[in-house]
Amino acid sequence: MAGDRVLILSLDGGTWRVLRPLAERGVMPFVRWMTGRGCCSALQSTIPPVTAPAWTSYLTSVFPSRHLTYDFQAFDRQEGRLKFLPDTSALPTGWDHLEALGEPYCSVGVPMMYPPGRRDHGVVVCGLDAPRVEAAFGSEEVRRLAGPDYELTVQIQSHRSDGAFLRHAARVEERRGELTMKLAERYPWRILHHQVQATDVVQHRLWHAVERCLQQSEPSVEEFYRRTDGVLQRIYEKCRPRSCLLISDHGFRRLRKAVTLNRWLLQRGYLKRSSGFNPLGPLLSLARKLDVFDLRRLLFGRRRLWTHLLASAHLGGFDLDDSVAFVGNGCMFGHLFLGGRASPERVSRLLAELEALEDPDDGGGVIAQILSHRDAYGTPPGRYGPDYFLVPAEGYQFCDAALFPHWLRAIGPGDVKFGTGSHEGKGIFCLVSSRKVRLVREPHIVDVFPTALRLAALPAMRGVDGSSCIEMEGEASHLTAAEAEPLAAVRRLKGRKFDAEDERKVAERLKGLGYF
Repeated sequence: MAGDRVLILSLDGGTWRVLRPLAERGVMPFVRWMTGRGCCSALQSTIPPVTAPAWTSYLTSVFPSRHLTYDFQAFDRQEGRLKFLPDTSALPTGWDHLEALGEPYCSVGVPMMYPPGRRDHGVVVCGLDAPRVEAAFGSEEVRRLAGPDYELTVQIQSHRSDGAFLRHAARVEERRGELTMKLAERYPWRILHHQVQATDVVQHRLWHAVERCLQQSEPSVEEFYRRTDGVLQRIYEKCRPRSCLLISDHGFRRLRKAVTLNRWLLQRGYLKRSSGFNPLGPLLSLARKLDVFDLRRLLFGRRRLWTHLLASAHLGGFDLDDSVAFVGNGCMFGHLFLGGRASPERVSRLLAELEALEDPDDGGGVIAQILSHRDAYGTPPGRYGPDYFLVPAEGYQFCDAALFPHWLRAIGPGDVKFGTGSHEGKGIFCLVSSRKVRLVREPHIVDVFPTALRLAALPAMRGVDGSSCIEMEGEASHLTAAEAEPLAAVRRLKGRKFDAEDERKVAERLKGLGYF
């Protein structure tokens, strides 16, 4: 059994645009070794390519249309409001599958696994969606192993100096790597997953510096990637798995401008303001201004009010029943929901205008593609899905607010609020194994866990959208999904169980990572 162990290493936001050049230059020798020896490919992310739906799809091996997570916030059609990190999915994860099999496993830092829950056969350390460090651990023993300086992630605005920010980000990942190595040594495991989170944060804040690093020497950026590569190599050498997967949840690209489409919809008459006075919008606008002086924490403190403001202020001032459409949520793609006045003629006219939408500065297109929910997933949008996904053109990113005076906001190199990097749909996939393995197609993120199970010679998950994307020479027989039918009774630990203070803390972290 030990010979079939599978190690999954993930770089959040990892992209071949960065990793291949740095590997070839010698900055990331472990990645160079992986790519030189393994089967490599792009890895298709979810629509939209955002952390919350992508990692939920990885964990459950199903598309967002089934697990119902499209972003860190969900617009609830029935209640007409945003819900913060709702527990929309009751589907079992791959770790629940291993738990039912009685197989040991370990997961460190993967987002969307909160709460860790009680585990009889495995160890789970939650990622950035845990409200605080202590809540990320399922046992006090694992918390002690992590040590007092363990951090869930680094915030995009945590340091004024880019150099200090990069050094802190590398230290955070080294501490997380040390915990994984301790767990790998102390506990048995069949599949182990270690997540590097700081690559996403660094690329959001400093993509302009990363691009510069690819063209010329940029010592502080190179040092971050060199230290990150060292973490991956030490974990691999400690674990010595039979197979190792290197993956990411999405790719990355340059961000030049942010699109606040609700402002454009207001100006074009597709979105209507509420006739009554609603104080939420002005309050949130004031609170954001107070952030400049760091006074908002003093005024709102630990109260639930701030969380409610975040969740509903930008919709609270609108009359959705009198509107044709609005952006309900979405921080990378635009999530367009139809309102009460959405006749076929008005929607057709709106979509035509959106397809023709141009940047007033250079006349270039702003929207690359408009996908209906049925185009993307073959199903109607349901309670939480948007009617349309607006795929931004290269260099653009959507923002759901309508608080900015203009619908298009330029992003400069020093813009820490938005950062200079944004997500794209192609992540990375690389597989190294002591067995002869070949890829049979370009993988999707829902295929990763089924592939890991196959590499570990374990039964497949039932009723999922993903499937193994490899063929292996001399593959031993293993249980099929049909033979594993009793495992369908497993259900994910339900209920995120955030209290008011927990919600505030996670909202602050996600805002600091550029998601709100």
